[in-house]
Amino acid sequence: YTIDPSWVLGELKLVVFVQDTVTKEIFNGDMQVPLSIHEYNNEKLGIFPNPARDAVYITNPASASQGSLLATVSDLMGRIMITSQDINQNSKIDVSRLNNGFYLIKLTDGERTWFAKLEIAR
Repeated sequence: YTIDPSWVLGELKLVVFVQDTVTKEIFNGDMQVPLSIHEYNNEKLGIFPNPARDAVYITNPASASQGSLLATVSDLMGRIMITSQDINQNSKIDVSRLNNGFYLIKLTDGERTWFAKLEIAR
């Protein structure tokens, strides 16, 4: 789909509808995700191990400010599952309460934002 050039990209939201194939229940949620690569810093956010079991370590991007950062872990429906403040180089985040599946880690220093995909597999 091509976005109409008159739309303001910073004001758009992605709305997702997901249907359970067994129960036919429809889930919905809205997510704040990048609509295009040029809107966000394309520097890699390092997370390891990935897939993870109980904990992940975040390696801050080189261009991140020297102060503490904010990390959020969201499910694919956009629900924030974990918020962790005061993230710095090689910070550990406990993910032991997350179910198996895919999640989105968002790291921000207040000016820039980085994203990474996380898989939980036990």
